[in-house]
Amino acid sequence: MDFLSTETFLTEKAKPSPQSKYYSAATAQLTNALRGILYEGKDLNTALRDAEEAVKKTIEADKNK
Repeated sequence: MDFLSTETFLTEKAKPSPQSKYYSAATAQLTNALRGILYEGKDLNTALRDAEEAVKKTIEADKNK
């Protein structure tokens, strides 16, 4: 068998994990953080921290409804 043959890389198909209720909110915040890094020159750690805090606020606001 050739090292690069497709048989080498076959695996069982796995079911995708279910998305969290807050997946879209988290994705939006991370996208905004990436834009801030790329276009505004924002610090990576600061942008990620701000995104994390925004997601936490979204979750807390949803819990308090």
